[in-house]
Amino acid sequence: MKYSTILFLILLLAACGGKQQTAQNDTAADSLSTDTIHTEQAAEPDTIPFTHATYHHDKDAVVDIDLLYPTRCGQRLINAIGTFISQQLGDTYSGDADDIKKMASHYGAAMAKELEETDDDTRDDCPKSSRTVTVTKDYETEKCITITLHDEVYIGCTRPNETITGATFNKGYGQRLDYSMMKGCDSNDFQRMLKRGVTQYLNERSGEEDGIKTDEELADMLVLPEGASIDHFPAPKTPPCFTKDGLQFTYQIYEIADFLVGTITFTVPYSEAKKYLKPEALEMLE
Repeated sequence: MKYSTILFLILLLAACGGKQQTAQNDTAADSLSTDTIHTEQAAEPDTIPFTHATYHHDKDAVVDIDLLYPTRCGQRLINAIGTFISQQLGDTYSGDADDIKKMASHYGAAMAKELEETDDDTRDDCPKSSRTVTVTKDYETEKCITITLHDEVYIGCTRPNETITGATFNKGYGQRLDYSMMKGCDSNDFQRMLKRGVTQYLNERSGEEDGIKTDEELADMLVLPEGASIDHFPAPKTPPCFTKDGLQFTYQIYEIADFLVGTITFTVPYSEAKKYLKPEALEMLE
């Protein structure tokens, strides 16, 4: 009789423990479905660890955010990257620049609300409106780091809108590489360099290395802004950034060409690009 009672109590306790563990697992799964955060350890001595903060929303519209963010480094760099990310997403976040989880939630909720309000005006046969934002690390040295923010928006049956913005930061004091750290950008040589890069991109995109041979043919492929021309070629609005292979330039959709051309990106080797960099920019490459 005593043996049966003890056995019954053991089985009862085991069952309750299993239910409690299942409930805990369910709760954890629910929390991970909205926003999560984890840390990547630095792989090499000159690199710094990064954190991901993600936000997911899937109701009347879909929003996915994955923000990469440095940790255990100088506060100036953390604040500079946080400010850059916030500015690219609308600059409405008023919290601390290093609170990336709060930042992701703020912009995720705002994007979901905006998309759902916009979605009311689309046709019933259109897919859900969506927005996907990712931040990746593309290049890092002892003195600089380059991240890229990719923002893609689909609204109903309209064409997607895509923005790709790379940014290079000095790891010591957080300054971002921009045109103020460059020289000779108004020169004919610099403008010819940009034309060559755009031509190369268009030829590679079409699969014909020698597809565009003259300025007239290039002009037919582009829609240049007012005041610009093939002879006075505009620099991208987005400052260039450092990559493993050279100085990368990016023209956003519609900046100098039709939507079908897409985002124009090309890289100029450092052997050619260095002459346009001031000492404070060259310092990041040493």
